[in-house]
Amino acid sequence: MDSKQHSTAQSATGTPAKRVGPSQPSPMTGRGFTLVEMTLAITLAALFGVIVAPLLFRIAQQRHLLLQEQFALTQVSNLVDELSACDFAELPAKAAALQAQGVADPQRLLPDAELSITWTPLESGPDGGQFRCRLQWRDRSGNRLRPLILTGWNYASAGGRP
Repeated sequence: MDSKQHSTAQSATGTPAKRVGPSQPSPMTGRGFTLVEMTLAITLAALFGVIVAPLLFRIAQQRHLLLQEQFALTQVSNLVDELSACDFAELPAKAAALQAQGVADPQRLLPDAELSITWTPLESGPDGGQFRCRLQWRDRSGNRLRPLILTGWNYASAGGRP
C-alpha cells in the first residue's frame, strides 16, 4: 500500500465508517451546557436580581408618592377654585364647612390626611382676604410628608360683580 493512501475502515454493511480524529469533533461535543456554564449563568442571574430588585422597589415607591402628590394637588386646587368662586360674605363659613368635610379620598391614597383652611381678611384696601389650603398626609412608612399649600384671594364684589 502506498504511504500516501489512507485506509478507511468499513462497517459491517460495507459502507465506509466515519473517521474520528483530532480534526473532527466528537458527536457529543457542543450539545447542552456544562456544569460550570450553568453555575455561571445562575450566578449572573441572581446577581442581576439582587441589583435590580431594590431599584424596581424604589421606582415603585417614587411612583406611588408622585400619585399621592398629584391626587393631593387636584383635591386642594379644587378647594381653592370652590373658595375663589364663593361669595365673599359666605367665605368664612364655606371654608369652615370644607375643612370639616375633609378630603374626599375613596381610594385611600392619602393616609391620615389633615386638611386645614385658614382665612385672613385684608387689613387695608378693598374688602377681601386671603385663604390658605394646607394638606398633609403620611407615606407608607408612617412618616409625615411635606404639606401641600395653595393660597387664594377673594374680594367683595362691587354691584354684584368682582
